[in-house]
Amino acid sequence: MKVNKTEVETEDRRKPSYKKRRLSRILAILFVIFALLIWLLPYVASTTAVRKIVEKTVDFIIFGHIKIDEISLRWTEPCRISGIKVQDTSGREVLQINSVICSQGLWQILTSPNDFGKIEISNPKINLYMSKDGEISLIHTFSRLKPSKKPISKLIGRIEMINGTIYLHRYDGKVYCMQGIDGEFDLKIPNQASGRISWASATAYDLTIDRSEIGFRYHDKRIDIPLSVIPASGGKFRIAGIVDMHSATPMLQITRPLRLMENIPINVDFGNDFISRIIAVFYNVDRLTGRVSLMVSDLLLPIGKEILHTGKGQGRLILKDVKVQTSGLLSELIKLGGAVPQGLTSMKISDLDFKINNGKVYYDDLSIVTAGVFEMRFSGWVGFDDRIDMRVSLPVIPRELERLLAKVSPEKVLDKTGLGM
Repeated sequence: MKVNKTEVETEDRRKPSYKKRRLSRILAILFVIFALLIWLLPYVASTTAVRKIVEKTVDFIIFGHIKIDEISLRWTEPCRISGIKVQDTSGREVLQINSVICSQGLWQILTSPNDFGKIEISNPKINLYMSKDGEISLIHTFSRLKPSKKPISKLIGRIEMINGTIYLHRYDGKVYCMQGIDGEFDLKIPNQASGRISWASATAYDLTIDRSEIGFRYHDKRIDIPLSVIPASGGKFRIAGIVDMHSATPMLQITRPLRLMENIPINVDFGNDFISRIIAVFYNVDRLTGRVSLMVSDLLLPIGKEILHTGKGQGRLILKDVKVQTSGLLSELIKLGGAVPQGLTSMKISDLDFKINNGKVYYDDLSIVTAGVFEMRFSGWVGFDDRIDMRVSLPVIPRELERLLAKVSPEKVLDKTGLGM
């Protein structure tokens, strides 16, 4: 049998061609599988297992604990995180967000990590739990377990907040609220930022605070806050100034005269937290009504614990239509003059000029007239650390002075009011 040489050579030439086609098919299949895996990566990253990894990663960074209901990632469509809840170290919920939507797709986020486009935060609810010393748990919750020394990364984008709510939970159980909060923030971190924040209504110190808006601009390590007027129960708050962040402790600057408060109604809590910082005898009274106005100028105060021993400024405090009911130090002083305070007592209080210097508020020649004719005159200082140095001049009935001295020591009288010598 003879074999055709031409047929053999043709068959040999076909074998390599077949192998190449087979290899091409395998490579094509592998490429399709690889492309499919890449395309499905966002969906895989949206699974429960990956969501748990994200939660644990965040928990290793901050003191708080985070819980996420859903993560939805897409290569070219907006990415979404839904149902965010954050708890502090005591298990209290300090933050809840319905959804966070990033306008950038995953591909844009990975290829341009410094430009996040627009982030929309919907229905955030913030709970600020305040301790007696003024510390807010939310700040500690988001503090890093291991402080980073790396410089802040460059970030460009816009953040919009829609229909937010803030609750301030005081240490004494009282709760203040701000509702309908909207905000817009344009960021060019770390050098520039600007924005505004507004709210529909707010309640604090029994005040009804109407719809208002505050703007700001950050540049050259300082925050400029233009004048904003905030209506409150027939009075007005005014906010303006500069926060200088060149030093480790930010400094609040109000150089020009500013009427911070104008005809604001007052109550016991307002007296404890603000008025008693200047007029100590208004601390811990039983009832307090009236209106207050406050003007400041040349103010330079640190925002932090340094305020206890540094800072300067001056101002004027004006109290009108004041009525007080008290069983503390102020009551004891009134009794020394022979008067017996019963119920709400009307008081005429002189306008008070004061100066702030190194953690103390100094004042001189404050006049308080009660019962129509009984006048007390005060001078001294009140420290931001709650220490006081107060001198009182008043007409005294000898038997009342003997009663007071026989009853308790001055230290116990002050201790009854919550003040120290």
